[in-house]
Amino acid sequence: MSKNVTEKYLQRYAESEVQRIRPPAKKWKYVLCIPACDEFESLTSTLESIQRCRGAGDVLVCVIINATEDASAEVHSSNQRCADTLREQCGLAGDQFEWGRWSNLDVLLIDRFSAGRRLPIGEGVGLARKIVGDVALSLIHKRCVEKEWIWCTDADVELPMDYFERLQDLPLGTSAAIYPFVHTREGEPLQQRAMELYESFLHYYVLGLKRAGSPYAFYSIGSLIGVDAKSYAVVRGFPKRQAAEDFYLLNKLAKVGAIHTLRGEPVRIAGRESNRVPFGTGAALIEIQVLLERGLSYRVMSPTVFDALGVWLSALDAFVEHRSIENLRSTLRGAPAEFAIMLDDVLEKLGAFRALEAALVQTERGRNQSVQLRRRIHDWNDGFRTLKIVHGLRDAGLGEIDMDSQTA
Repeated sequence: MSKNVTEKYLQRYAESEVQRIRPPAKKWKYVLCIPACDEFESLTSTLESIQRCRGAGDVLVCVIINATEDASAEVHSSNQRCADTLREQCGLAGDQFEWGRWSNLDVLLIDRFSAGRRLPIGEGVGLARKIVGDVALSLIHKRCVEKEWIWCTDADVELPMDYFERLQDLPLGTSAAIYPFVHTREGEPLQQRAMELYESFLHYYVLGLKRAGSPYAFYSIGSLIGVDAKSYAVVRGFPKRQAAEDFYLLNKLAKVGAIHTLRGEPVRIAGRESNRVPFGTGAALIEIQVLLERGLSYRVMSPTVFDALGVWLSALDAFVEHRSIENLRSTLRGAPAEFAIMLDDVLEKLGAFRALEAALVQTERGRNQSVQLRRRIHDWNDGFRTLKIVHGLRDAGLGEIDMDSQTA
């Protein structure tokens, strides 16, 4: 690992926990990070699935039980019961950092749920993931953990037996790996149907991006991520957001390396309702069920949106070679009539052409101009702006279709 990058991050940008933690005189092969908030009923099952993984005896599981100051009394009570269960079953000892053992697993509990230790309002799961990720990075840097990967999942999953073995022999330059997944069908039939529709949408969106040729065609689900430790330091860890921290982390990681999608047995994620964050799986389930209860369809962007995105991405590839804004716009004007004007208008509103003009100026005198220009375009036209383009095209007139039509 690059000590300069990692040491700089740990000294300047990591959360204060890394300065206070004192690990035992022990070494592990793997480190797995789990944020838990209101997870009293599910964390135990997750730990049981981890201990069934091959190599579990060499794993340190870092659990950060957390809540924001404004969380409900029910959440605080659930967190306390969860911590009490861990303390009883793991024989945890310590203060803010409690070390113990769950069967064949070593467990570290980080307390950010007790009064006086709770997370600031508005930061939530992003800060929780950053704290536990920073602790994992610190342990790797101190050679307490052998593998220079930070495994990240959630407290409502079942992991496959070869979970830790899967991050072996990945292509050079991989900054993160994404595990395959499936949501378990839970609750009443309506909730199960909502879960089926939402999972279908996730596949539909990533496949649409892949068909368009986007380098951001991967799943952004916090339960599924393995992060190269050096890359984690380079992008300065998880963003401290209330939601979508996984999306923004991977968006940054895709700019410093490749995001590798793994194959094999899936991570099984609980298909449950949740309003802990403003969007994501739990919130989507609630929204879709409301639609179904009203006899309405769950609608998603039309496939034509991805056709238009593909035209844009193809035009960008050509732009790297001819370096002409006018040629680029001429290509876009020659796109299929059903979206040519919309595509140009959406890109204009997003400032795409101004960004490309700036990139031309910034790379006109450098060496390897094509490489530099491609990098600047990739950084600007990232996953966030790709999402903006997709939504912009949908709202400009390409519209939506019933998700049912894609799952029938």
